Amino acid sequence: MSSANILNIKQLRLHRIFLYVGIFALCNACALSEPRTLNYQIIHEPALKSEMRSMGVSLGVLAKYFFDKNLDEEQLYKGVHTELNKLERTASRLGGVDTITNYSVINRYMGAFLYDVRLAREFAEREPPNFEPAFRLIRSCQSCHESM
Repeated sequence: MSSANILNIKQLRLHRIFLYVGIFALCNACALSEPRTLNYQIIHEPALKSEMRSMGVSLGVLAKYFFDKNLDEEQLYKGVHTELNKLERTASRLGGVDTITNYSVINRYMGAFLYDVRLAREFAEREPPNFEPAFRLIRSCQSCHESM
């Protein structure tokens, strides 16, 4: 073997030693740090189906309010607010920060849906009320379910 090859082998061994020392130091730092407690609420399938069904009913009622031309403005306002509040409560249970289900799609997107519900409620509370974001909620559920 040439002296250059021997020098490269020695450098490689030295790099490995530094790598091992670094990994060891990192593992010790992690082991000595404060343990993080995970307090997740796990929602199992029967409860999940019930909550999703509840949101579907609320969205159906919202659609009825938007397409029913016999409702006066007061009935529309109260009905939309009632259903948006129901949706927000249910979506909060499913899409909370510490909530996990067995469905990655729900875990990933329920927080965004909850944001959309809150935004719809905020727009509906304006003077004059703007129900367009609430109307879009109906389509957002359809597009998510169609994509699966």
